[in-house]
Amino acid sequence: MNHLRIKIERIALESFSGADIKQLLTNAIPSALSDVKDFFGKFTNTAAAIVLGFNPASFFKEVSKHPYLDISPLAAFVPEGLDTTFLEYSHKLLPATEHATGIITNVLSAYTVFLSQLINNSDFKYSANSFEKVYKDLALERVRFNADIGHCFKKGSTKTEVSIGDVVKRNNDWQQVFSEAEHLLKMINSVDHKVLNRKIGECSDLLDVIMEKIKRNEFDGMSPEIIRNLSDGAFQVASELEFYSVMHYRVTAYANAVTRTAEHFEKTMKH
Repeated sequence: MNHLRIKIERIALESFSGADIKQLLTNAIPSALSDVKDFFGKFTNTAAAIVLGFNPASFFKEVSKHPYLDISPLAAFVPEGLDTTFLEYSHKLLPATEHATGIITNVLSAYTVFLSQLINNSDFKYSANSFEKVYKDLALERVRFNADIGHCFKKGSTKTEVSIGDVVKRNNDWQQVFSEAEHLLKMINSVDHKVLNRKIGECSDLLDVIMEKIKRNEFDGMSPEIIRNLSDGAFQVASELEFYSVMHYRVTAYANAVTRTAEHFEKTMKH
């Protein structure tokens, strides 16, 4: 997606210089459209909603029987390369997941409304209304979330098994670990993938229409602000879809790690 970012930055520089609008948009929209369409169908026919695969009440009861120092050397499982506690990691995942789950309402729906206005209102192309700050904030948040989460991992590590002492600092932390894991799952499961896929298709279809209008010179005189809204908006949609996909994977991997750790603990203590 870096190639598209470079094209969008060029449009941002040239849109106010009087450069040829058709050439500017023809250079960027096909790439943007391709990147958005790459996600079409990706979120359909997904597995059932992810859940914690064990009984927390049974686990808490078993933990309460043992001093932390006896438990801490036992095996725990983590997403590959995780180098912090479960709670520290979930604290970084929570705001990033909240951001990611706004993919339909805050990103796709808003952009498709913009595209519809551009197609159906002949005067809208002259608007000076700019979404530059909105798009800049989205991009900065993604960078911050990715950096915060990235700091939770040891560079180059592929380790997936550590000790309980590495991921939980006291027995009383388990309640919060499970509570936050369940909250993460509730958030990520709140995104209806059928609706998400439908919105991706709608966005792709509207961009197809706009591409045809560009070829027919129907957007001559388009304001620099609308040019940037159109091109940068497509890039932000593709970037946010990618971010949502990554966060879905991260939350799933984390929930699986917590589940495996709990199951392994109970199995070990019963033998």
